[in-house]
Amino acid sequence: MVVTIGYGEDNDLHPLDKRHVAQRLATAAESLVYGRDREPMGPPLTTVHQPLQEMASLATRLIMDIHANRVLLRTTILPVGLVVRNSTCAPRTVD
Repeated sequence: MVVTIGYGEDNDLHPLDKRHVAQRLATAAESLVYGRDREPMGPPLTTVHQPLQEMASLATRLIMDIHANRVLLRTTILPVGLVVRNSTCAPRTVD
Protein backbone atom coordinates (compact mmCIF):
# COMPACT_ATOMS: atom_id res chain seq x y z
CA MET A 1 0.00 0.00 0.00
CA VAL A 2 1.30 3.41 -0.91
CA VAL A 3 -0.17 6.56 0.57
CA THR A 4 -0.34 9.53 -1.78
CA ILE A 5 -2.00 11.96 0.60
CA GLY A 6 -0.07 15.19 0.59
CA TYR A 7 0.57 15.30 -3.16
CA GLY A 8 -2.83 16.50 -4.30
CA GLU A 9 -5.53 19.00 -3.65
CA ASP A 10 -8.06 18.49 -0.87
CA ASN A 11 -10.90 18.27 -3.38
CA ASP A 12 -9.13 16.06 -5.98
CA LEU A 13 -8.30 12.38 -5.55
CA HIS A 14 -5.75 12.37 -8.38
CA PRO A 15 -2.61 14.39 -7.62
CA LEU A 16 -1.11 16.54 -10.34
CA ASP A 17 2.39 15.82 -9.03
CA LYS A 18 2.78 12.32 -10.53
CA ARG A 19 6.58 12.27 -10.19
CA HIS A 20 6.50 12.16 -6.39
CA VAL A 21 3.80 9.49 -6.45
CA ALA A 22 5.95 7.41 -8.83
CA GLN A 23 8.96 7.82 -6.53
CA ARG A 24 6.90 6.65 -3.57
CA LEU A 25 5.68 3.61 -5.56
CA ALA A 26 9.24 2.76 -6.66
CA THR A 27 10.52 3.02 -3.11
CA ALA A 28 7.79 0.69 -1.86
CA ALA A 29 8.49 -1.79 -4.67
CA GLU A 30 12.22 -1.84 -3.95
CA SER A 31 11.54 -2.42 -0.29
CA LEU A 32 9.01 -5.20 -0.87
CA VAL A 33 10.61 -7.02 -3.80
CA TYR A 34 14.30 -6.56 -3.12
CA GLY A 35 14.22 -6.14 0.65
CA ARG A 36 16.10 -2.86 0.41
CA ASP A 37 15.92 -0.48 3.30
CA ARG A 38 14.97 2.95 2.01
CA GLU A 39 14.11 6.24 3.61
CA PRO A 40 10.36 6.14 4.19
CA MET A 41 8.38 8.53 2.01
CA GLY A 42 5.16 8.28 3.95
CA PRO A 43 3.82 6.94 7.21
CA PRO A 44 5.63 3.78 8.37
CA LEU A 45 3.33 0.83 7.67
CA THR A 46 2.91 -2.30 9.77
CA THR A 47 4.42 -5.22 7.89
CA VAL A 48 5.27 -8.89 8.24
CA HIS A 49 8.98 -9.65 8.58
CA GLN A 50 10.06 -12.55 6.37
CA PRO A 51 13.40 -14.39 6.69
CA LEU A 52 14.66 -13.53 3.19
CA GLN A 53 18.09 -15.18 3.58
CA GLU A 54 16.56 -18.47 4.67
CA MET A 55 13.94 -18.30 1.91
CA ALA A 56 16.66 -17.75 -0.70
CA SER A 57 18.71 -20.63 0.70
CA LEU A 58 15.74 -23.01 0.59
CA ALA A 59 14.86 -21.93 -2.96
CA THR A 60 18.46 -22.53 -4.09
CA ARG A 61 18.48 -26.01 -2.55
CA LEU A 62 15.15 -26.81 -4.23
CA ILE A 63 16.48 -25.75 -7.63
CA MET A 64 19.58 -27.88 -7.12
CA ASP A 65 17.42 -30.87 -6.08
CA ILE A 66 15.21 -30.45 -9.15
CA HIS A 67 18.29 -30.29 -11.38
CA ALA A 68 19.64 -33.51 -9.79
CA ASN A 69 16.21 -35.24 -9.98
CA ARG A 70 16.03 -35.41 -6.18
CA VAL A 71 12.75 -33.61 -5.72
CA LEU A 72 11.08 -34.41 -2.43
CA LEU A 73 7.64 -33.12 -1.65
CA ARG A 74 7.97 -31.30 1.63
CA THR A 75 6.57 -28.32 3.44
CA THR A 76 8.84 -25.89 5.20
CA ILE A 77 7.43 -23.41 7.66
CA LEU A 78 9.63 -20.44 8.35
CA PRO A 79 9.24 -18.06 11.27
CA VAL A 80 7.66 -14.70 10.52
CA GLY A 81 6.96 -11.77 12.76
CA LEU A 82 4.64 -8.81 12.82
CA VAL A 83 6.49 -5.48 12.74
CA VAL A 84 4.04 -2.99 14.25
CA ARG A 85 4.58 0.60 13.20
CA ASN A 86 2.57 3.81 13.32
CA SER A 87 -0.08 2.64 10.85
CA THR A 88 -2.03 0.53 13.35
CA CYS A 89 -3.96 1.25 16.48
CA ALA A 90 -5.71 -0.72 19.18
CA PRO A 91 -8.94 -2.42 18.12
CA ARG A 92 -12.18 -0.62 18.85
CA THR A 93 -14.13 -1.71 21.88
CA VAL A 94 -17.84 -2.34 21.65
CA ASP A 95 -19.89 -0.97 24.53
